[in-house]
Amino acid sequence: MQAAPAYAVALALAGAQATACEAPLYDPTWRDRPIKVAPDCSFTQADEFPGQSISASHAQSIGNGLIGQVVTEHVACGTYQTLLVVDCPNAAALMIEAPEGNPPVNFGGSNNREMKDLYAPRGKLRLSANGSLDALEAQAKRHGYDHSRDVQSRIEKMKQKNRYNPYCGCPLFYPDSAGAAKATGRAQKKG
Repeated sequence: MQAAPAYAVALALAGAQATACEAPLYDPTWRDRPIKVAPDCSFTQADEFPGQSISASHAQSIGNGLIGQVVTEHVACGTYQTLLVVDCPNAAALMIEAPEGNPPVNFGGSNNREMKDLYAPRGKLRLSANGSLDALEAQAKRHGYDHSRDVQSRIEKMKQKNRYNPYCGCPLFYPDSAGAAKATGRAQKKG
């Protein structure tokens, strides 16, 4: 009679449906609307096709002239996050892609690349209040994280109405910087 409970468990497991993420069907009501940027430089609606969503967190000061934002892209079943770090005094930027998570594949079959896998305790990237773009890039190289300093050409690949200004946060935290001048189009104040 011991077989009956084991059989019931096996039957229940066999009957359970495996669930997987499926790409969304084309939504005829979807419209490619212009990006919406908030005063804190967070943005939404940078997506370029149905089933995609691109947004960013608000700009935050890291220290030493650096600001950071997390850019998130959802495509069908995957989440892809990128750390955007801007050196406001030098008007330079760096994007570091989050690595594939652990486990590397979500239940939908897509790779997820999330910030939680870039920073401690899971990841190896360390931010410092007295750090620099060069130091962050060196960390990214050392740990094998995909990264690029060519942020502008990446943004320029987007449709004009979906592009964001990576220097947007500079006027909030470093208003007299070269990055602030790039964000506003106004000439940099000379000190």
